[in-house]
Amino acid sequence: MINFRRKRIVRRKTYHKLVVAGMTKGVGATHFSILLGNYYSEVLGIKTAIVDLNEDCDYEFLKQICVPESLIKNDVYNIHKVVYYQSVTRENLAGIFHENYECVILDVGSNYRKFLNEISMCDRKYLISSIGLWKVPGVVAGLKEIQFNEQWKFLYCFGNKESADYISECTGRRLYPIPVVNNPFKITGRQLMEVERILEE
Repeated sequence: MINFRRKRIVRRKTYHKLVVAGMTKGVGATHFSILLGNYYSEVLGIKTAIVDLNEDCDYEFLKQICVPESLIKNDVYNIHKVVYYQSVTRENLAGIFHENYECVILDVGSNYRKFLNEISMCDRKYLISSIGLWKVPGVVAGLKEIQFNEQWKFLYCFGNKESADYISECTGRRLYPIPVVNNPFKITGRQLMEVERILEE
């Protein structure tokens, strides 16, 4: 059940191609991709597609529980107003980019190093990490290792502001908290405001 409500005033700036990556597996890249897709389609009224380039098979489970088999064609299916693509090759991706979508979201999971060329075509990039206490050294090392430009925005889950501030001090990168949204198809007004803060700043 989707519970997004269109706002009277929409964001002034939107992005045509986005990528969501996870610094490691299990940090919520797929969850955030779905949340982002629902926001663009339901709140902003933008024709949106999500492309599964992740290797965790999360979308396969989503497809099984949300989509009747008769409505699936060549691993392409709709859940509410978002079109989902699975089993996508690099050749297929070029075709998807040329479809009449106003927003295409690439979920690359923790495989972002394999898709640097595809990521370079995106005009907004989100990298999610877990910053629990024992994860902090690895996050600091990871953010220093890869050359991220100003189009990247860094998000975190499973951590606190003190850890985020420490990582920011060590790396010069600001980190934004992802609100806890148990169901990416259902979100409260307060959670929506927190998501918009991430997208707008």
